[in-house]
Amino acid sequence: MFRSTVAVLVAAFCLAATGADISVEDVPQDAALARAGDAAALRRLTQAAEQGNAEAQVRLARLYYEGDGVRQDQARAAALFRKAAEQGNSFAQVMLGAMYEHGEGVPQNLAQAARWFGMAAEHGEAAAQLHLGAMCEEGNGVPKDFTQAAAWYRKAAEQGSAKAQYELALLYADGRGVSQDFAQAAAWYAKAAEQGHAAAQSNLGRLYCEGAGLSKDLSQCIKWLILAKAGSGGDAKAEKNLADAKNLATPEQIAEAQALAREWWAAHHSGM
Repeated sequence: MFRSTVAVLVAAFCLAATGADISVEDVPQDAALARAGDAAALRRLTQAAEQGNAEAQVRLARLYYEGDGVRQDQARAAALFRKAAEQGNSFAQVMLGAMYEHGEGVPQNLAQAARWFGMAAEHGEAAAQLHLGAMCEEGNGVPKDFTQAAAWYRKAAEQGSAKAQYELALLYADGRGVSQDFAQAAAWYAKAAEQGHAAAQSNLGRLYCEGAGLSKDLSQCIKWLILAKAGSGGDAKAEKNLADAKNLATPEQIAEAQALAREWWAAHHSGM
């Protein structure tokens, strides 16, 4: 299963307040002050969390998870995330699922991870949909089910998750959970590749080389393999794929591919 750390998930979400009568205007400010070591702000944030303010629970949980302004305590973080999750806070549901998945602050329990990811996924959280897709694909915490994996990957992919787009493309290429369809595989690889996903760029390049699911085009093939090599940090497999493709191409095709790669890179980065 792909491994997305809980710390990455902490940084990935905007937080929403739910389920409390307490005024929430000061919660973000108090969280920032508590992070900087303000004891009075920490007391106010803790009081709000104890009185049922879901945003306060989530923000306080983040402090305990990261050890910012307080002594790190993942068990307390998990307990706070649970309180917010039980109020329907989808961010907290994702976080609690990730903590169960990795055994952080709670005993590792993949069935519980899938349960909380499932709640957040039903609320439309792409990260949860991606995690749940991977769990369905591998049979971790839930029965192995490629059809369900494809369905969850698709939901996250349609929200723009490059990782989900790549995983869905793999299922189309292999015919797992969906009918084998190289055109669909190419389309989803292309979406992820445009976001800079190196493995998707590599696989898209190979489809262009083979003419599988799209018209054979060695210039496009080499373009994407150049970008995949750059994005992978010089991975040996990427180097070999690029070298093999260049052996099939004319000097003119290679030159065109290099120009296309520079153009793409310039549009996405500061230079190449």
